[in-house]
Amino acid sequence: MKGTIKMITPFAVSNQLTEYVVKQVPEYKVRKDTIRYGLEWTISIVIQITLVTIIASLLGILSEALITLLTGAVLRAFGGGAHFKSYTKCVMYSSFIILFISILAGSFLFLNFIHITLIYIYAMYIYILKAPVLHKTKILFNERKKLKFKVISLIFLTVLFLLTILIVESSRSNHSLITCLWISVLFQSVSLTNVHHSITDWLDIKTTKKGVY
Repeated sequence: MKGTIKMITPFAVSNQLTEYVVKQVPEYKVRKDTIRYGLEWTISIVIQITLVTIIASLLGILSEALITLLTGAVLRAFGGGAHFKSYTKCVMYSSFIILFISILAGSFLFLNFIHITLIYIYAMYIYILKAPVLHKTKILFNERKKLKFKVISLIFLTVLFLLTILIVESSRSNHSLITCLWISVLFQSVSLTNVHHSITDWLDIKTTKKGVY
């Protein structure tokens, strides 16, 4: 069963597709790792969106879930973060976090402008200090590319903050979506820290012992 799961992961599929592309267009061989990384990320996010969309629709929190997911996906793509060793655990964990944030923001939690400002300042500090946090893809990034991804992350956070100010001033009906957005920003910021890496490593060990692939 474990071998079967590995065969259908985005990593395995992207590897096979990359081999096919390189075989058909040999001049792309020098960009093989970059192509594989792009395909793996694309396949992963499509699977994640599909899974979260189905569950969130059943729970009646689709808008909140999509805002949480897409905000996290952009920050994850450029800022990196802690991750599990297996794709299955990554999907289970991230889907749970997305749905948890969406339920919390849709029903119980409310962030005012002061909360959002504090999260923005904290996120900027963490992304300046830590981003991008890379793991298996770090061989694809030189210092110039790392700086580029850091800057993109900081610009994205600032654009979100400015848009939030405009939305809050113009409408009072989007509080759950705004809360989802900034809790997602907060979580992604925390995921860059050593504390979150330690938690992820601990969960990785515990779930591996219990047979979660």
